[in-house]
Amino acid sequence: MAHDEINYEIEQVRHDIGLTPLTLSLAMLAGAGVVLMITALAVGVVGDESSTSLVSVLFVGGFLAFITGAIAWYGVVRPDTHFDDINQPLDGGHGHGHAETHDDHAVIVADDHAVHTHTAGH
Repeated sequence: MAHDEINYEIEQVRHDIGLTPLTLSLAMLAGAGVVLMITALAVGVVGDESSTSLVSVLFVGGFLAFITGAIAWYGVVRPDTHFDDINQPLDGGHGHGHAETHDDHAVIVADDHAVHTHTAGH
């Protein structure tokens, strides 16, 4: 059988991370603000004294873009209302909670593998 005759089926794994066009745009706005601030700092280090107004405009514009994007993203996504408590197990989707225990998987301690301490005289 030739290699091109083999049909490979690849199952794609899809994760819903909650990105919508709006949340992606707001995250990109905040990210562009960070890029502008870094660019302003780079221009300020490399440039001469005549470019201080350019540095100021770039940095303030980047800061405003970052703050606007971050606050708007926080207002849309509301991550504080969807906070997961790690002490409360979630249902794994297989029909039962995690409250039941299985005694048939109990740990048995064997004495023949116990740790022995040695005294100073041995």
